[in-house]
Amino acid sequence: MSLLVSVYRKKASGDMEDVELQPGPGGEPSLFGGEQCRTTLWGAPFTRALGLALLPSLAERDIYATGEDLRLLRREAELLLRRRAELARATGYDEDYIEFRLQNLLRAIAQAEAIEGEAGWVYVW
Repeated sequence: MSLLVSVYRKKASGDMEDVELQPGPGGEPSLFGGEQCRTTLWGAPFTRALGLALLPSLAERDIYATGEDLRLLRREAELLLRRRAELARATGYDEDYIEFRLQNLLRAIAQAEAIEGEAGWVYVW
């Protein structure tokens, strides 16, 4: 199983509409790692020690983010991107592997933030 990133638009009716992800360099824009990454990468002791809240929660559940949670998710992803070399050393994952997945997440967040009226959602599952 793979860990994926999706973007949704909440319609006026309350229904959720899937938004096609913008492709980025290097491959599939929805990839966020293997299922084991929930605990071994995003939920690793290193991420928890940084005080992150949303990304480490993947160890227990999926993430649904909109509004302030979406902004928090962006800050967490940006922090890990800046500290990816340390994260790679702490978890054994390749730095490029980490960067590709964080860039996918950041592109998805940007797409969700661009949806008018804070109707954009990011779902990490």
